[in-house]
Amino acid sequence: MKGLFLGLTTIDIHHIIDQFPTPDNKVKSPDAPDILVGGPATNAAVTYSHLGGRAHLVSAFGQNAFKSFLQEDLRKFNIEHHDLAAHLEEKPVIASVVTTSDSGDRTIFTNHPADYDISFDSRGLMEDNQFDFVLLDGFYIQKATEVACEARRRDIPVILDGGSWKDGLERLLPHVNYAICSEKFMPPWCNNKDELFRYLSEKGIHHVAVTRGGKPILYKDGFDVVELPVPEVEPVDTLGAGDIFHGAFAYYLHRLHDFVPALEKAAKIAAHSCQFAGTRVWMQ
Repeated sequence: MKGLFLGLTTIDIHHIIDQFPTPDNKVKSPDAPDILVGGPATNAAVTYSHLGGRAHLVSAFGQNAFKSFLQEDLRKFNIEHHDLAAHLEEKPVIASVVTTSDSGDRTIFTNHPADYDISFDSRGLMEDNQFDFVLLDGFYIQKATEVACEARRRDIPVILDGGSWKDGLERLLPHVNYAICSEKFMPPWCNNKDELFRYLSEKGIHHVAVTRGGKPILYKDGFDVVELPVPEVEPVDTLGAGDIFHGAFAYYLHRLHDFVPALEKAAKIAAHSCQFAGTRVWMQ
Protein backbone atom coordinates (compact mmCIF):
# COMPACT_ATOMS: atom_id res chain seq x y z
CA MET A 1 0.00 0.00 0.00
CA LYS A 2 1.36 3.41 -0.93
CA GLY A 3 -0.22 6.80 -0.26
CA LEU A 4 0.55 10.31 -1.44
CA PHE A 5 0.28 12.98 1.26
CA LEU A 6 0.41 16.64 0.19
CA GLY A 7 0.32 19.51 2.64
CA LEU A 8 1.99 21.17 5.58
CA THR A 9 5.24 20.33 7.38
CA THR A 10 6.06 22.26 10.54
CA ILE A 11 8.55 22.28 13.37
CA ASP A 12 6.59 21.99 16.63
CA ILE A 13 8.08 23.24 19.89
CA HIS A 14 5.93 21.61 22.52
CA HIS A 15 5.66 22.66 26.18
CA ILE A 16 3.54 20.83 28.75
CA ILE A 17 2.63 23.06 31.70
CA ASP A 18 0.34 22.87 34.72
CA GLN A 19 -1.89 25.74 33.62
CA PHE A 20 -1.96 28.38 30.91
CA PRO A 21 -0.17 31.62 31.94
CA THR A 22 -2.00 34.79 32.79
CA PRO A 23 -0.93 38.02 30.99
CA ASP A 24 2.55 39.40 31.73
CA ASN A 25 3.70 36.26 33.54
CA LYS A 26 6.44 33.72 32.89
CA VAL A 27 5.65 30.03 33.23
CA LYS A 28 8.34 27.36 33.27
CA SER A 29 7.46 23.87 32.09
CA PRO A 30 8.65 21.03 34.39
CA ASP A 31 10.62 19.43 31.55
CA ALA A 32 12.45 20.69 28.48
CA PRO A 33 10.12 21.13 25.50
CA ASP A 34 9.94 18.51 22.78
CA ILE A 35 10.97 19.58 19.28
CA LEU A 36 8.95 17.59 16.77
CA VAL A 37 8.29 17.43 13.05
CA GLY A 38 4.58 18.11 12.59
CA GLY A 39 1.88 19.44 10.31
CA PRO A 40 -1.42 17.77 9.32
CA ALA A 41 -0.29 15.92 6.18
CA THR A 42 3.07 15.08 7.75
CA ASN A 43 1.61 13.59 10.93
CA ALA A 44 -0.89 11.64 8.83
CA ALA A 45 1.95 10.26 6.68
CA VAL A 46 3.92 9.25 9.78
CA THR A 47 0.87 7.47 11.22
CA TYR A 48 0.18 5.69 7.94
CA SER A 49 3.79 4.55 7.73
CA HIS A 50 3.82 3.41 11.36
CA LEU A 51 0.76 1.22 10.72
CA GLY A 52 2.49 -0.49 7.81
CA GLY A 53 1.86 1.61 4.71
CA ARG A 54 4.36 3.32 2.42
CA ALA A 55 4.08 7.11 2.44
CA HIS A 56 5.24 9.74 -0.06
CA LEU A 57 5.05 13.26 1.37
CA VAL A 58 4.94 16.41 -0.74
CA SER A 59 5.41 19.59 1.30
CA ALA A 60 7.41 22.82 1.36
CA PHE A 61 10.27 23.04 3.83
CA GLY A 62 13.22 24.78 2.20
CA GLN A 63 16.86 25.18 3.15
CA ASN A 64 17.21 26.04 6.84
CA ALA A 65 18.78 24.88 10.10
CA PHE A 66 16.08 22.25 10.67
CA LYS A 67 16.51 20.52 7.28
CA SER A 68 18.63 17.61 8.52
CA PHE A 69 16.32 17.21 11.53
CA LEU A 70 13.33 16.86 9.18
CA GLN A 71 15.15 14.42 6.90
CA GLU A 72 16.21 12.21 9.79
CA ASP A 73 12.69 12.11 11.25
CA LEU A 74 11.12 11.10 7.93
CA ARG A 75 13.88 8.55 7.36
CA LYS A 76 12.90 6.77 10.59
CA PHE A 77 9.50 6.09 9.06
CA ASN A 78 10.78 5.33 5.54
CA ILE A 79 8.84 8.29 4.16
CA GLU A 80 9.83 9.58 0.72
CA HIS A 81 9.77 13.40 0.59
CA HIS A 82 9.41 15.86 -2.27
CA ASP A 83 10.24 19.38 -1.07
CA LEU A 84 8.35 22.09 -2.97
CA ALA A 85 10.89 24.64 -1.68
CA ALA A 86 14.01 22.48 -1.94
CA HIS A 87 16.16 25.18 -3.57
CA LEU A 88 14.91 28.14 -1.53
CA GLU A 89 16.40 29.67 1.60
CA GLU A 90 13.21 29.60 3.66
CA LYS A 91 12.39 29.60 7.34
CA PRO A 92 10.26 26.62 8.36
CA VAL A 93 6.72 27.06 9.65
CA ILE A 94 7.16 27.05 13.43
CA ALA A 95 4.36 26.01 15.77
CA SER A 96 4.74 26.86 19.46
CA VAL A 97 2.47 24.42 21.27
CA VAL A 98 1.39 24.68 24.90
CA THR A 99 -0.49 21.75 26.47
CA THR A 100 -2.00 21.98 29.95
CA SER A 101 -1.41 18.84 31.98
CA ASP A 102 -4.73 19.05 33.85
CA SER A 103 -6.93 18.63 30.75
CA GLY A 104 -4.72 17.76 27.79
CA ASP A 105 -6.02 20.80 25.89
CA ARG A 106 -3.49 22.62 23.72
CA THR A 107 -2.98 26.10 22.37
CA ILE A 108 -0.92 26.68 19.22
CA PHE A 109 0.87 29.80 18.00
CA THR A 110 1.99 29.54 14.39
CA ASN A 111 2.27 31.34 11.08
CA HIS A 112 0.67 30.67 7.69
CA PRO A 113 2.99 29.02 5.16
CA ALA A 114 4.10 30.89 2.05
CA ASP A 115 2.24 30.04 -1.17
CA TYR A 116 5.08 28.81 -3.33
CA ASP A 117 4.79 29.52 -7.04
CA ILE A 118 6.74 26.46 -8.09
CA SER A 119 6.18 24.15 -11.03
CA PHE A 120 5.22 20.70 -9.79
CA ASP A 121 4.91 17.70 -12.11
CA SER A 122 1.97 15.89 -10.53
CA ARG A 123 1.44 13.77 -13.63
CA GLY A 124 5.05 12.57 -13.60
CA LEU A 125 4.81 11.76 -9.89
CA MET A 126 1.68 9.69 -10.52
CA GLU A 127 3.31 7.88 -13.42
CA ASP A 128 6.41 7.02 -11.40
CA ASN A 129 4.41 5.67 -8.45
CA GLN A 130 1.36 3.47 -8.05
CA PHE A 131 -0.48 5.37 -5.35
CA ASP A 132 -3.50 3.75 -3.76
CA PHE A 133 -4.90 7.09 -2.56
CA VAL A 134 -4.09 10.78 -2.15
CA LEU A 135 -4.55 12.67 1.12
CA LEU A 136 -4.65 16.49 1.09
CA ASP A 137 -4.82 18.83 4.09
CA GLY A 138 -5.89 21.94 2.13
CA PHE A 139 -2.56 23.76 2.23
CA TYR A 140 -0.81 24.77 -1.02
CA ILE A 141 -4.24 24.79 -2.61
CA GLN A 142 -3.08 25.25 -6.20
CA LYS A 143 -0.75 22.24 -6.00
CA ALA A 144 -3.37 20.25 -4.10
CA THR A 145 -5.98 20.92 -6.80
CA GLU A 146 -3.57 19.86 -9.54
CA VAL A 147 -2.82 16.61 -7.72
CA ALA A 148 -6.50 15.95 -6.99
CA CYS A 149 -7.43 16.49 -10.66
CA GLU A 150 -4.73 14.08 -11.80
CA ALA A 151 -5.71 11.51 -9.16
CA ARG A 152 -9.38 11.68 -10.14
CA ARG A 153 -8.41 11.25 -13.80
CA ARG A 154 -6.58 8.06 -12.82
CA ASP A 155 -9.42 6.87 -10.57
CA ILE A 156 -7.26 7.19 -7.43
CA PRO A 157 -9.35 8.01 -4.31
CA VAL A 158 -8.81 11.50 -2.84
CA ILE A 159 -9.16 12.06 0.91
CA LEU A 160 -9.55 15.60 2.30
CA ASP A 161 -8.39 16.43 5.80
CA GLY A 162 -10.76 19.33 6.43
CA GLY A 163 -9.22 20.89 9.52
CA SER A 164 -10.50 24.38 8.74
CA TRP A 165 -11.89 26.14 5.70
CA LYS A 166 -9.26 27.61 3.38
CA ASP A 167 -9.70 29.94 0.40
CA GLY A 168 -9.88 28.01 -2.85
CA LEU A 169 -11.16 24.75 -1.37
CA GLU A 170 -14.36 25.11 -3.40
CA ARG A 171 -12.27 24.33 -6.52
CA LEU A 172 -10.75 21.25 -4.91
CA LEU A 173 -13.92 19.68 -3.50
CA PRO A 174 -15.35 18.31 -6.78
CA HIS A 175 -12.30 16.02 -7.01
CA VAL A 176 -12.63 14.67 -3.44
CA ASN A 177 -14.02 11.20 -2.64
CA TYR A 178 -13.79 11.28 1.16
CA ALA A 179 -14.04 14.41 3.33
CA ILE A 180 -13.05 13.94 6.98
CA CYS A 181 -13.64 17.30 8.63
CA SER A 182 -13.22 18.75 12.09
CA GLU A 183 -16.13 20.53 13.71
CA LYS A 184 -14.29 23.81 12.96
CA PHE A 185 -14.55 23.15 9.21
CA MET A 186 -17.30 25.42 7.90
CA PRO A 187 -17.52 27.04 4.43
CA PRO A 188 -18.42 30.77 4.65
CA TRP A 189 -21.86 30.12 3.12
CA CYS A 190 -22.78 27.34 5.58
CA ASN A 191 -24.15 28.06 9.04
CA ASN A 192 -24.50 24.60 10.59
CA LYS A 193 -23.63 20.93 10.18
CA ASP A 194 -26.76 20.15 8.14
CA GLU A 195 -25.82 22.81 5.61
CA LEU A 196 -22.24 21.53 5.56
CA PHE A 197 -23.33 17.96 4.78
CA ARG A 198 -25.70 19.24 2.09
CA TYR A 199 -23.03 21.45 0.52
CA LEU A 200 -20.42 18.66 0.37
CA SER A 201 -23.02 16.29 -1.07
CA GLU A 202 -23.82 18.83 -3.79
CA LYS A 203 -20.10 18.89 -4.61
CA GLY A 204 -20.31 15.15 -5.27
CA ILE A 205 -18.71 13.93 -2.04
CA HIS A 206 -20.74 10.97 -0.82
CA HIS A 207 -18.53 9.95 2.11
CA VAL A 208 -18.38 12.73 4.71
CA ALA A 209 -17.56 12.61 8.42
CA VAL A 210 -17.16 15.32 11.06
CA THR A 211 -14.93 14.56 14.06
CA ARG A 212 -15.74 16.36 17.32
CA GLY A 213 -13.00 15.50 19.79
CA GLY A 214 -14.42 13.27 22.51
CA LYS A 215 -17.97 13.54 21.16
CA PRO A 216 -19.41 11.06 18.63
CA ILE A 217 -18.36 11.40 15.00
CA LEU A 218 -21.09 12.54 12.63
CA TYR A 219 -21.20 10.84 9.25
CA LYS A 220 -23.58 10.72 6.32
CA ASP A 221 -25.26 7.35 5.82
CA GLY A 222 -27.41 7.66 2.71
CA PHE A 223 -29.84 10.47 3.45
CA ASP A 224 -29.33 10.51 7.22
CA VAL A 225 -26.60 11.89 9.46
CA VAL A 226 -25.59 9.22 11.99
CA GLU A 227 -23.56 9.40 15.21
CA LEU A 228 -20.60 7.07 15.67
CA PRO A 229 -19.40 6.79 19.30
CA VAL A 230 -15.69 7.21 20.02
CA PRO A 231 -13.67 5.58 22.83
CA GLU A 232 -13.72 7.37 26.17
CA VAL A 233 -10.23 8.16 27.46
CA GLU A 234 -8.60 10.51 29.96
CA PRO A 235 -6.61 12.77 27.60
CA VAL A 236 -3.03 13.68 28.43
CA ASP A 237 -2.41 15.59 25.20
CA THR A 238 -4.62 16.12 22.13
CA LEU A 239 -1.82 17.47 19.92
CA GLY A 240 -2.01 15.90 16.46
CA ALA A 241 -4.95 13.64 17.30
CA GLY A 242 -6.87 14.75 14.22
CA ASP A 243 -3.84 14.21 11.98
CA ILE A 244 -3.31 10.75 13.46
CA PHE A 245 -7.00 10.02 12.82
CA HIS A 246 -6.61 10.90 9.14
CA GLY A 247 -3.50 8.75 8.67
CA ALA A 248 -5.18 5.79 10.36
CA PHE A 249 -8.39 6.31 8.35
CA ALA A 250 -6.42 6.22 5.09
CA TYR A 251 -4.69 3.02 6.15
CA TYR A 252 -7.82 1.16 7.20
CA LEU A 253 -9.93 2.45 4.34
CA HIS A 254 -7.57 0.80 1.89
CA ARG A 255 -7.35 -2.39 3.94
CA LEU A 256 -11.05 -2.77 4.72
CA HIS A 257 -12.61 -0.98 1.72
CA ASP A 258 -15.41 0.16 4.03
CA PHE A 259 -16.04 3.73 5.20
CA VAL A 260 -17.58 3.24 8.65
CA PRO A 261 -15.23 0.48 9.91
CA ALA A 262 -12.30 2.65 8.80
CA LEU A 263 -13.74 5.52 10.87
CA GLU A 264 -14.09 3.21 13.87
CA LYS A 265 -10.50 1.97 13.62
CA ALA A 266 -9.17 5.53 13.19
CA ALA A 267 -11.15 6.74 16.22
CA LYS A 268 -9.59 4.04 18.41
CA ILE A 269 -6.06 4.94 17.34
CA ALA A 270 -6.62 8.69 17.74
CA ALA A 271 -8.12 8.17 21.20
CA HIS A 272 -5.17 5.97 22.17
CA SER A 273 -2.72 8.67 21.03
CA CYS A 274 -4.38 11.23 23.32
CA GLN A 275 -3.22 9.25 26.35
CA PHE A 276 0.41 10.19 25.64
CA ALA A 277 2.29 13.47 25.33
CA GLY A 278 3.27 14.62 21.84
CA THR A 279 2.63 12.95 18.49
CA ARG A 280 5.12 10.06 18.61
CA VAL A 281 5.12 8.47 22.08
CA TRP A 282 1.86 6.54 21.48
CA MET A 283 3.64 4.51 18.78
CA GLN A 284 5.96 2.96 21.35
